[in-house]
Amino acid sequence: MKKLLVISPFETIYPPVNGGMHRCIHVLDQLSKYFDVSAIMHQRSADFLESVKEFPSLRNLKVYSTHDYKNRRDLFSLLPHKVASTLRTRLLVRSWKSSADSSLLRYHGILKFLLKQNRYDVIVLEKLSTLNAVPLIRHYNKKACIVYNSHNIDSNLAMDKLESGTMTTADYLNVKKSESTLYDKVDALFVCSSKDLKGYEQLNKRSLNAAVIPNGVKLFSASEENNDEDEQVAGIIFCGTLSYFPNVQGLLWFYDSIWPAVKKKFPGLKLTIIGSGTAPAALALLKTDPSILFIGRVDDVKAYYDKAAVSIVPLKAGSGTRLKILESMNLGVPVISTSKGAEGIEYEKDKNIIIADSEEEFAGRLINLVSQKEERVLLKRNARLLVRQKYDWDVIGKGLQEFIEQLSCN
Repeated sequence: MKKLLVISPFETIYPPVNGGMHRCIHVLDQLSKYFDVSAIMHQRSADFLESVKEFPSLRNLKVYSTHDYKNRRDLFSLLPHKVASTLRTRLLVRSWKSSADSSLLRYHGILKFLLKQNRYDVIVLEKLSTLNAVPLIRHYNKKACIVYNSHNIDSNLAMDKLESGTMTTADYLNVKKSESTLYDKVDALFVCSSKDLKGYEQLNKRSLNAAVIPNGVKLFSASEENNDEDEQVAGIIFCGTLSYFPNVQGLLWFYDSIWPAVKKKFPGLKLTIIGSGTAPAALALLKTDPSILFIGRVDDVKAYYDKAAVSIVPLKAGSGTRLKILESMNLGVPVISTSKGAEGIEYEKDKNIIIADSEEEFAGRLINLVSQKEERVLLKRNARLLVRQKYDWDVIGKGLQEFIEQLSCN
């Protein structure tokens, strides 16, 4: 049995509060079914292990939390905190141009301990900044295969922020440099879609050893699904992290360019917005609109999907696979999305999802979808079939296992 180490430097992996954390917990769950897995994280061990109730395979996972480990004092401890942090990071990264990496400084002691005590076959990195740990890994575990689990192409998101004025050119170039030199840092990639793989190969100007590990869903039993005959049209729903720039941008486009036409046709229709994260000031106007129910983070989205006729994904930017689409399909709510929003999903247009890119088309198709129950029922049935065939995490997990089994970096 192969021995794996996963570095997931997040504060709250369970319960998952966004699409990224859904991917993290499901990847850990699937890996734990097939391999001897250890994980480093910032979340407290006891809080994370509550996940065992929902994911029994995680009983096999060895959890190492930074809350349980205190780094030793060193010569840098005598210096001011900011200076000490920068120097420690540069020493660990082996680059005298690096800035302080507070996350790395929290977990490097555990990582060093584990690398000295174990010989891992595969080490999975869960965030772009964890590439800073590669020099330390190579020093202690030279034969380990290092795999980067990509949630998005971060340089695409960074470009959107650069163009909107919310990121500096220097920060954008740093992100792009990290992703365009992946070939020199890791042995393999997990990507969310074939489109993301092509994007990484263009950035790196070469082919990469990669597996498409799409985001998926945990299937509901038949008794948990919405009943087509009992459906009551109560409104439409948007679900997504509210601090995520593409979500904010998409909501504003929908509210300004599409929602007025929909409200004119259905004056009593409500839009329910659900999502974790702090909503930016740009969404303040939506919070004052009586036609919009701004819910924020909830523990169980199913109750809200049960009351929705349609799920909207009006995204104009971003990458990866939209978990919100698969979640809607799994819960029996038909989806209307932009092409950008549905990237990474192997859909059939107008069969299991409605795709509309212009504001006129989006408004028109949404109005028709709300009006026609027969179309909604057909879409949701086809969407459920798609999810079962391609996006069940147990199906995805088999592909994950097969890819790791054939990895060899000796």
